[in-house]
Amino acid sequence: MKRRAFTKNALDVLSEKELQKGIHAHLMSGTFRCISNSGNAITILNPGKINPYEGPDFLDMAVLINGVLSIGKGEFHRKSSDWFSHGHHRDIRYANVLMHLVFRHDIDCDIAKETVILNLQYIPFDVQVPKVSSLHSLDDLQDYALSRLLRKRDELQDLYHSVGDPMKLLELYGIIFLERRSTLRKRFRPDMDHPSIMHMFISSMGIQECLRGMPIPHDITKLNARIRGGISKHVYLELFVNCVAPFLFLFEIGDLQKFKSWYWSQPRFSFYHSLLHECSDIPQAFMWQQQGVLEWKKQQYQNGRTSSEIIYPYGESMIHDE
Repeated sequence: MKRRAFTKNALDVLSEKELQKGIHAHLMSGTFRCISNSGNAITILNPGKINPYEGPDFLDMAVLINGVLSIGKGEFHRKSSDWFSHGHHRDIRYANVLMHLVFRHDIDCDIAKETVILNLQYIPFDVQVPKVSSLHSLDDLQDYALSRLLRKRDELQDLYHSVGDPMKLLELYGIIFLERRSTLRKRFRPDMDHPSIMHMFISSMGIQECLRGMPIPHDITKLNARIRGGISKHVYLELFVNCVAPFLFLFEIGDLQKFKSWYWSQPRFSFYHSLLHECSDIPQAFMWQQQGVLEWKKQQYQNGRTSSEIIYPYGESMIHDE
């Protein structure tokens, strides 16, 4: 990505479209974090799509506000007062804008839900957006991550018809996952047998709290060995993400909004060097991004359906707030 040399009047020289594309590229990393003008912690997971028509600049932005997921529109201006000089306060298309992105906040008023002040020196310009070789956008990646969660939930549901008991279901599904895991090359194989591992895992303090409906820890990578029940961190985290998360989702244990917030904000728990090597153009800073890449790879060997087709029957409640 090239960067244009900045001058004092750069904001006046650059066109609105150039600024819009540069900001979108800046936010595309999926790791943008800041404090909004109102003092809230902001993480932009997905800047959404650039709107080529009239109306707000960005559509379907995925943003964590103090850890809670929101989906909405974003609008960019050089300075906050442009909102009024452009007449947006009289245009219904700009009602309920989620994010107002500005370089200078020169007025105090309630324009959008959150106002974020950007730093011009970090914005890339003359952007030639590279085509992602494997996934078309962060929207696709998000859909694949969700379809992976839904697929695992459906696998559990199918097993439940035969098993009947939820705890036996979780144990069996975990054993099946460990068996699959052990067939992969270059994987660490623990000394204990898989049923013993699952017994320790389910009995651990961390899992028992989640099964009682308590909130999932924001960063499960930081749980200590006592809370993990003596299970190694890597095995614990893989079992949690691949088995417990879809189990909680299936049986609607706990608060769905808090579950959504956890799912879309959980940091990655390890490096998958093969994924980073094969998909170096795709951000993999969050757990959901890794899950999305894994699901995309899996579906390449299936029937070729797109991720949006897979999640369509379930609606969009896991992405969009009610």
